[in-house]
Amino acid sequence: TTDLLPPGQRAVVKVFCVPPSDDTWSLLSAVDRIQACSARAYKRTQLVLALYHIGQDCGMTDLLPKMWVANVTGVIPGDGKASGRVISWLALWAERVQGLSLRSFLSASQLPPQLVMDTMHRKLNSTQVVLAAIFDLLTSQRDGHTKI
Repeated sequence: TTDLLPPGQRAVVKVFCVPPSDDTWSLLSAVDRIQACSARAYKRTQLVLALYHIGQDCGMTDLLPKMWVANVTGVIPGDGKASGRVISWLALWAERVQGLSLRSFLSASQLPPQLVMDTMHRKLNSTQVVLAAIFDLLTSQRDGHTKI
């Protein structure tokens, strides 16, 4: 659901597993549906939310996108047996944020080295750089989203 987003803002949605087509799944509670789909998917969702809450507890709300669990409705892509099936399932939502990771900037950039150095020294928010380094140290993450 996009109810938690400001008007006009977009979100990134991750579905760690796709539910079977059995209608009995709709009778389960939200937590039971995540657990029943797959223990691995449930663990992934818990890990992502735990890292988000660590960031909140450490005062890093300006650094991390807001995350929540909510329903998503979509169509399974591809040409397999399940393709074209409409699903409504729990997913991990995250607001889209401006910018890009330092890793992406450096690896995709064909900028002259002097311009890269100028950007890194004069245009980056030094407080956010320190907070990001602390978050990386605490959680072993490199670009603000979990590696599972």
